Amino acid sequence: MKFWLPASAFVSAFFVHFVMHEFPFLPTRFRYLPELAIALCAVVAIPRLVALRRFGLVPLRYWMVFFLFTYVVVSAAIINHVSSEVTFAGIRFYYRYVPLFLLPFAFDYAPRDVKRLFMLLIALMLIQLPVAFHQRFVEYAFDPQNGDVISGTLSLSTSLSLLSVGMITMVVALYISRHIGFKLAAALSLLFLLPATINETKVTPIALGIGVVAVLVARRQHLKVGQIAVMSLMGVLLLGVFVGVYDRMYASRTGTAGYLEFITSKEQVLDNYSVRGVNAKKLHLSDEQNQLVAKPVRLTEQAKWIGRLDGVKMPFDVLLAQDASRFLLGLGIGSVSSDFGEGGRYRYLNRELAATGTTITQLMWETGLLGALLGIMLVSLFIRDAWVRSRIEDGTGDFGAGWFGIACVVLCTLPYANYIGVPEPTYLIAFFSGVVVRSLAKVTAREQKQTDARSDFVPLAQIRS
Repeated sequence: MKFWLPASAFVSAFFVHFVMHEFPFLPTRFRYLPELAIALCAVVAIPRLVALRRFGLVPLRYWMVFFLFTYVVVSAAIINHVSSEVTFAGIRFYYRYVPLFLLPFAFDYAPRDVKRLFMLLIALMLIQLPVAFHQRFVEYAFDPQNGDVISGTLSLSTSLSLLSVGMITMVVALYISRHIGFKLAAALSLLFLLPATINETKVTPIALGIGVVAVLVARRQHLKVGQIAVMSLMGVLLLGVFVGVYDRMYASRTGTAGYLEFITSKEQVLDNYSVRGVNAKKLHLSDEQNQLVAKPVRLTEQAKWIGRLDGVKMPFDVLLAQDASRFLLGLGIGSVSSDFGEGGRYRYLNRELAATGTTITQLMWETGLLGALLGIMLVSLFIRDAWVRSRIEDGTGDFGAGWFGIACVVLCTLPYANYIGVPEPTYLIAFFSGVVVRSLAKVTAREQKQTDARSDFVPLAQIRS
């Protein structure tokens, strides 16, 4: 059961969007299949935690983040008079990852169990290769300049790229620890990267560099000169593959700058992509905007596409100027993102100000500055525990090092991608972070017992004297 519970959540999340796309006659309720798997995890894990008195195994620092975030959620719902149905939708949206995090505390996952789940993920990611190529060269061949539609079996192209980066990062950690050889590591890395080279996700090489460098730092004591040379060569090869395919697929067809020229140009990266100088008007938030038939008056001072960093700045422009409590606590979960029932009263911000464009942006709008800081703190705790786990030499430190690299990528991409509403990568983040935290807790408890045993030991000569 401890294998099939997370496996059912992973498989359903990976394929539900693809199945609904291929079989449009399926009822809309079919999209809730991954959440049904999560509900099953909760029904099994929570009673087991209670029966075995294992809630205490979850470190106090995670309980503090959980309860502080819940306090922010409740306070924002009261202050903003969020309806019960929207609050319910928001809770389902934000808290659905908690059961996966708790599973490793309800069950004991040995290294062989984690290996089985990782093998499942390898299979799921390898399936993305033929599906992505079919989408690019067959299904969407009529739209060769649009890479956003290339998502494999997943819901977004960004999810496909981030998962590819995560898998390559873990492969690098396994190679450094000599659990797999160079040929297998190189082959897997190339197969994982290829789908991300044809979906126009520009952040892929940057995120991959962050993840690999983090792994190298965590496992630097295990690196040999030969491995460093091989890793450098493989990195150049993968970068060359990405740049070559990207330029051939997109830059040459649109007449725009090539990838290397793009990322080395301040004008391209900032002015034309992330920071476009768009400012939100100092408006009074209207509770009635989502009821209007016509499109609301434009809420920005310039008629430009909003860049990601522009979107992060919008809550400061609007909420801070309106009400300090709303700036600190947000407009309430679901108020911006939910379409459940009559929908959140501030959904127009989603369309006008890209309010759910990134994780940080959505947290700022719906849970305020405090909620955003707690989200950053949670990922930082994952990084901290993965780092400590990677330093413990008991045969599984390589997994801790790999997860340290992945968690660093997650932290750095919070202003780029929205993990809250995308289940495919976030299911994995929640579960395997729980695995790392639980593994670290077990090692710490074992070392504490050994220390106590040594302190209780009294030499025989001392007893005789």
